[in-house]
Amino acid sequence: MNKQEFLKKLEKHLRSMPKAERDDIIGDFLEYFECAEDKDEAALCERLGDPRKLAKEYQAQSVIASANETKKVSSMLRAFAVTAGLGSVNFLYAAFIVPVGYITLSVFFIVAVVFVSAGLLGVAAAVIYASEVSALLLAIFVSIGTTAFGLLMFIGNIALIKVFNKANMAFLNNISQKIRKAGTRK
Repeated sequence: MNKQEFLKKLEKHLRSMPKAERDDIIGDFLEYFECAEDKDEAALCERLGDPRKLAKEYQAQSVIASANETKKVSSMLRAFAVTAGLGSVNFLYAAFIVPVGYITLSVFFIVAVVFVSAGLLGVAAAVIYASEVSALLLAIFVSIGTTAFGLLMFIGNIALIKVFNKANMAFLNNISQKIRKAGTRK
């Protein structure tokens, strides 16, 4: 493969990226070819690697950077989707750990809402149906306890979501650093 073929393939695989980023990347590779001491284009292309893989790595870095900036779950999920194609560990993490984590957190959220709702309904039912004062007070006490437990679960779930999102971003940033390190070794 020569320089023109390499750059053409790289640009083709970068087409989903914004033009400015794509032009910047192609410019960097043009500069690499121009400044290389070894003028054997085939050897340089071989050293750089597969243009398709390089494009995937650049796209992953771009999407990870976007997820870091926006701090949105949708951006993070897009970053996982892009990085899943970079290797089997990334795929397994994106295909199993992330969905199971978010499903578990969603279940915790639903359980918290059920506890809060049950507690509030219990207070209402106690007031309406309790015939003795001691039964009424016990029912209200249990219902308030149930509501408080549900609220604590809800608050704890918010904290767990923050921790899970932070851990996911750390995983993505680690991938991005590995890509950068691999790129500087070439």
